[in-house]
Amino acid sequence: MAGIFDCDGHPHLFERQFSEELDDYSDEFLIIAVDQETLDLALEADAIHRRWREAYSRGEVALNSSGGNVLPEDRARNAELTDLLKGRLDVDPVKAKRVIGKVEVLKKPGPNSWLHWSEAKPQG
Repeated sequence: MAGIFDCDGHPHLFERQFSEELDDYSDEFLIIAVDQETLDLALEADAIHRRWREAYSRGEVALNSSGGNVLPEDRARNAELTDLLKGRLDVDPVKAKRVIGKVEVLKKPGPNSWLHWSEAKPQG
């Protein structure tokens, strides 16, 4: 699980860590601040994918339709955004904070998910 969330009024990337010991995702997350331009690009990319999901739920497009899960009118911009976001959504484990977090899902994962820290301080 990875994404962007608001932490104290500032956008941050988060990445949930996998535990080999548990053979599952742990409650440990890496978090790091993200700049406004990256946030804006990511929100635009998310809007493109939401438009496709809405069309899919109405039965207007098929899963994995030609050109991926993007509406035809959004394909060119989606390709541009993919290039612009390359590497910008990667969480650098050396620079990131390690925190213990909890995810609460309201309805379904996505924009209705809540992510909060039960302990918002570096671990280890």
